[in-house]
Amino acid sequence: MPKAAGPGAGIRTFVIGVPGSEPARKVLSQIAKLGGTAPEVCDPDQGNCHFDMTSAADLSMALNGALAKIAGQAVSCELNVPRPDNGQFDPNLVNVVYTPGAGKAPAVLRQDAHAPCDAGANGWQYADMNQKISLCGEACTTVQADPVARVDVVLGCPSLLQ
Repeated sequence: MPKAAGPGAGIRTFVIGVPGSEPARKVLSQIAKLGGTAPEVCDPDQGNCHFDMTSAADLSMALNGALAKIAGQAVSCELNVPRPDNGQFDPNLVNVVYTPGAGKAPAVLRQDAHAPCDAGANGWQYADMNQKISLCGEACTTVQADPVARVDVVLGCPSLLQ
């Protein structure tokens, strides 16, 4: 089995098998599993943990579909908090702005600290001793579903709270 250092460093590995890679299905699936991008239910020994295009009737369409799924998964719900030029960071003067693709209007996401991210929060909250911002709940899902979205951390205005 291949050795993976990426997931421990927060690096995920997406794997696509194209026609001609059939003999490597198990290895490709192991790489996807170790890279943290395999579906929850898969078995590397069955070769079903990666994006397998080997039997696609239309490779171009299947590849576009796989790349769209990868783009959605690759968008991170964790952001670094920028530091102001003057070095004086005020955690009460931070906002997160989501700009959807397709020319839609930007929206300010609200800070939601009423519950942990994985227990019902929807918006954003600080993580890693105010060094990072985590998008939670539907806010994260919405951003990940829009591969051309942009998320900005804006300093200087009072945070909008839930």
